[in-house]
Amino acid sequence: MEDLSQFLRDRLDDDETFMRAAIRLRESGAIVTSTEATEGAFALAEVVRNDPDTAATLTLFTGTGTRAPGEAERVLVEVEAKRRVLARHTPHTMGQCTVCEAPHWDVQVCNHCQRAWPCPDVLDVAASYTNHHAFPTELRR
Repeated sequence: MEDLSQFLRDRLDDDETFMRAAIRLRESGAIVTSTEATEGAFALAEVVRNDPDTAATLTLFTGTGTRAPGEAERVLVEVEAKRRVLARHTPHTMGQCTVCEAPHWDVQVCNHCQRAWPCPDVLDVAASYTNHHAFPTELRR
């Protein structure tokens, strides 16, 4: 299930791209419902184009005042923290393991905690993406 790692990296990249675009849009003073195109709106267009959830979420970060100041920046900090977790928790498959000194033939385990892959920490990172259309079906509950 190494595709879970790639799925999570892709989602974190999406989160970062969206938040950076939302910050640019917020700082430009653009309003999402404006009929005039702004530089911020053009920067965000590529992110929004193929993701209707992103378009809906955007209103929380612009013009509505429903989110606390600094919310987008907080999400960027969370993205970096999740990336660090994923860098520690990586899957490996081998015979006699030199990391955990136990045999696990053809079974993926986590390099960090030596638990079955995906380990609980990776599943916790993945929890916020379970409703994403590309979330691995074998992990849906």
